[in-house]
Amino acid sequence: MMMRIILFLNNWGGWQVARWLRERNEDIVGLVVQPESDERFARQIQDALNLPVDRVWRAPELREPETVARFNDLKPDIGISGWFGYILKPELLQVFGQGCINLHTAYLPWNGGWHTNVWPILDGSPAGITIHFIDPGIDTGDLIAQRVIPVGPTDTGGSLHWKITSGMVDFFKEIWPLLKEGKHTRKPQDNSQATFHRRADLAALDCIQLDKEYPAGELLNLLRARTYPPYPAAYFVENAQRVYVRVQFFTDDLEESIGQQSCIDLKKHYKAKKLLDMLRGGNERPRQAAYFIHEGQRICVSSQQLGEQDIHPDENPPWMTME
Repeated sequence: MMMRIILFLNNWGGWQVARWLRERNEDIVGLVVQPESDERFARQIQDALNLPVDRVWRAPELREPETVARFNDLKPDIGISGWFGYILKPELLQVFGQGCINLHTAYLPWNGGWHTNVWPILDGSPAGITIHFIDPGIDTGDLIAQRVIPVGPTDTGGSLHWKITSGMVDFFKEIWPLLKEGKHTRKPQDNSQATFHRRADLAALDCIQLDKEYPAGELLNLLRARTYPPYPAAYFVENAQRVYVRVQFFTDDLEESIGQQSCIDLKKHYKAKKLLDMLRGGNERPRQAAYFIHEGQRICVSSQQLGEQDIHPDENPPWMTME
């Protein structure tokens, strides 16, 4: 069964979904991308779909009645939203005969909203991927399918983002045929367990106070959750300048000599400056400055401190450029 589709896509994941749907010769009748100031991979998405210019819109145009009328003219069966940072209003959702679905990179009802690769590391909530129907709320619609993504003790915000994003692309390929054939399930979310995060919620957490005592495990989790080159990391302020801290992890054999490495007690409180100094280590083994024990395994950790000039948020992570 062919379905007439309008896509709402952004980012690398949206590009991969667009490419796959086009390769299957799906009936894509329209595309919405984000504004130029807030887009990623919009050009690649448009190139993959090769739609006429009058079938491509920018997200702010969704507020215009003319756009909704044009969508009605196209008679779409379904909308597919992926990595798209704009709310679809009820009058727009009514256009789609079989509804509009969202590819949300979290295990709903946990972690609706933003930074779904960060919060599972910070608070221990489950990481995962969810395909759900869109309703008037934000990430609150009925569930179609979802899957947990395991978070390892050496995962960073960057590695978890890769696992979640690539996992979602593959998961969508599994679920789409079931949706087309009407063989999918649908069930309400348990909103009593829901958590939600706004884009700006990390700002208060990112600044590390050097003289403040932190549980070591919590501070390490913050550092690894925010380690995602080339984007900003957690930071402290020194000489009126931000110093960003990224961490690296290496598993080690408990039977091997540990040299001069410092052992971190994850349950102990440390002043942030002391713990950060431990992570920097010395010149002899800078890649293995300190370690902690996790489930009988020694995990070595070291840090890199960077200035503002070393942060390049307009660039993409290396894995987004791989083909």
